Amino acid sequence: MAIPSVDADRASAPSRPSPLLVAGRLLADAGLGLWLWLGLALNLGFYPTGRSVVLVPLAVGLVLLLAGWLLLAGGLLRPALRSRAGGSGRAALLALLACLPLVPLAALAHGAHDEPSMRLAALALALLALLALLHSARLTAAAAGTHARAGQPAVLAAVAAAAEAGALWLWLFLALRARGEGLAVDPGRRSGWLLGLAMLAVLALWLERRRGGVAAGGEPGRRWQAGFLAGHILPVLLVGIGLCVPATAVPAAVLAVLLAMAGLFILRWLCCGAAPLRQPAVRRGR
Repeated sequence: MAIPSVDADRASAPSRPSPLLVAGRLLADAGLGLWLWLGLALNLGFYPTGRSVVLVPLAVGLVLLLAGWLLLAGGLLRPALRSRAGGSGRAALLALLACLPLVPLAALAHGAHDEPSMRLAALALALLALLALLHSARLTAAAAGTHARAGQPAVLAAVAAAAEAGALWLWLFLALRARGEGLAVDPGRRSGWLLGLAMLAVLALWLERRRGGVAAGGEPGRRWQAGFLAGHILPVLLVGIGLCVPATAVPAAVLAVLLAMAGLFILRWLCCGAAPLRQPAVRRGR
């Protein structure tokens, strides 16, 4: 008769990651996502003019990145968590490389941002941020224990979620700026924001469905649905409300950012504990 051992049951149970590691990587990815959209907007020439509109998002992204890596460093100080933070050295190097275009961007941020050197620095920022995001997404997929065939959707889902978080942080800054200067968002940019965020949410939903994730039933399934609702659906609706009713733009943007970060944290935490670390051993009885 085959009797499962107690150690095998513990090994087959989902191993939840430390909240420090999940929150740290999420904050760092949000900062990189913010730089990704800022670099693309500057390179394509549809970003508002001025110096502060460039310096403030750069600083916010840097704060998010540093806060995330401080949390990751705190997790690395605990020996029990070091095995779950593999590859962090290369991720830190890529994040450091993404910081290199900050100096030329800060020096060139003036006027209409149409100088070739400004656009080149913005393109470098976007590409380096995307490269760092891809590596961080691979680490997130590896921590989730995804199989090889599901690895690519898991990586793309993590990148889409980080891009969505970065877009929401950038939108929060633009909403605060518009309120402070008494500006209004024109209908073209309004529809562009809604379409972009909705596409990211749909892409993340499709990728999460492809990768499998947590089962639909039971307590983990309800948490998964709540995380997806808070992380993807509600932020898009709040941004739409803020765009249609300018008086609610700032509160809606703040709530959208908070909900998105909380929902994405829940999804990543569930995702990283969804798969067992190894197959259970079987002890043969006499």
